[in-house]
Amino acid sequence: MRQLLSQWGCTVLTASSGAAMLAQLANTTRAPDLIICDHRLHDTVTGMDVINSLRHEFNSDIPALLITGDTSPDKVKLLMATGLPVLHKPLQDHALHAAILKLVHARETSPYQKDD
Repeated sequence: MRQLLSQWGCTVLTASSGAAMLAQLANTTRAPDLIICDHRLHDTVTGMDVINSLRHEFNSDIPALLITGDTSPDKVKLLMATGLPVLHKPLQDHALHAAILKLVHARETSPYQKDD
C-alpha cells in the first residue's frame, strides 16, 4: 500500500503501532492530511484507538479510514457505527483511491476546517 500511495504522489509514513506513529510525528506541528489504519492491531488496540489518539495529539479532526478483513455482520455493524469509511481486504486500488479523494475533497470544502 505504501508503494501504491507513493505512486499517487502521497508522502507516506508507516508504523507498526499508534505509539510508533506518534513518535515519528513528535517533531512536527503539521497534522497528517489523512490517516489510513487497519482496524485490528496488537493486543486490544483498534484502528479507532489510533485515529482518536492522533486526532487528540493534533487537536484536529483528521480525515481517516479503516481497513479490515472482518466480515462478520456484528463486526461490520460496529465498524460502520464509527462513522468512518471502511474498506475491506483485499483492497481494490480504485476503491482506495476513491475513498481518499472523497475524504480529501470533503475536508477541503468543509466550512469547519481548521487551519493547520
